[in-house]
Amino acid sequence: MVTEIPWQHPVMGSEWITEPPWRLSETPAKIKRHGPLFGEHNQEVYHDLLGLSNEEIKKLEEKEIIF
Repeated sequence: MVTEIPWQHPVMGSEWITEPPWRLSETPAKIKRHGPLFGEHNQEVYHDLLGLSNEEIKKLEEKEIIF
């Protein structure tokens, strides 16, 4: 049985999405969040993981190397 649930997306607004069709007793499938937006995790990736400074990130954005 396919079930649709209402979902709030930060850009597209309210949408209806299909729940995962499988049912597992001990690890039920859940949709936890929307798909990542373009550039949404730049700070986490470039600063936190790769260690770039905020100034370096800003320069890359200005040169349109990252968005």
